[in-house]
Amino acid sequence: MIGGKMPGGFNVTTAKAHLNKTWGLGPARSDAALLLGVTMEPAKRLGSEAEAKSWLDSVATEYSKQAGITLSSGGGGGGTAAAGGAVMNSEEFLKFQAEQHLFAAQHVELYMRYLKRDSRSGARAYDEEKENAAALQAKLDDIAKEHGDAYIQGIQPIFEPLKARHFNSSWNWVRQDALLMWYDIIFGRLTTVDREITSRCIAIMNRADPTLLSYMQYYIDNCHPEKGETYALAKRFGQQLNDNCREVLGQPPLYRDGKLPIFSHEYMGDTHFP
Repeated sequence: MIGGKMPGGFNVTTAKAHLNKTWGLGPARSDAALLLGVTMEPAKRLGSEAEAKSWLDSVATEYSKQAGITLSSGGGGGGTAAAGGAVMNSEEFLKFQAEQHLFAAQHVELYMRYLKRDSRSGARAYDEEKENAAALQAKLDDIAKEHGDAYIQGIQPIFEPLKARHFNSSWNWVRQDALLMWYDIIFGRLTTVDREITSRCIAIMNRADPTLLSYMQYYIDNCHPEKGETYALAKRFGQQLNDNCREVLGQPPLYRDGKLPIFSHEYMGDTHFP
């Protein structure tokens, strides 16, 4: 009906705004009045906005009769039964509300001055942080443009505190010792088995338990010899050490002196006396 009988540009929103401003009808009562207007549809399209508003006024009057409420032109009441009270236009109410908000803001500002506080400090801090964030974002954008997203993602920290292992005894530290030896082989710092390495292996074997075997076997199984000679060496040495630990599992620790035995020597100047 609105599209077929109202003039161009006069839509449902305009009709509801007129009913609210002129008659004080809220959203629900405006819908009810327009629904009643369907039964009072004009015979032809109205030619002007003034005619459309006049028709809406007649609809509002008829709606007030059927709803049993009293409406006053000029707004107010929100479509409720009149009780002889004052009528206020919606624009006047909004103006009054804005004045009340301004009055309250002035009181707040007065109290802030009395307390010797700046009411704009929060806004200023926000503006400063906003400028800092914009500057930092600009720097990050420049870095991303120069190096690319792959570089940014590649240098992100991967340490997670929840995954950290904490060892508080010599028996638990055997995992750390085994891991250090493992990476010494991987990075080429350990290539041959000498007496010092034998002593380190004996210390690991003396503290071996089933958990250590599983711990070492995981690294051995996930070591790929095709990556290089050090990886192949680590896999071979690691498997030998794990097999030796499995053989002594459950036995009491034994002391074995792996140092090179020597006899006493005496030195006098540059002369050496055995």
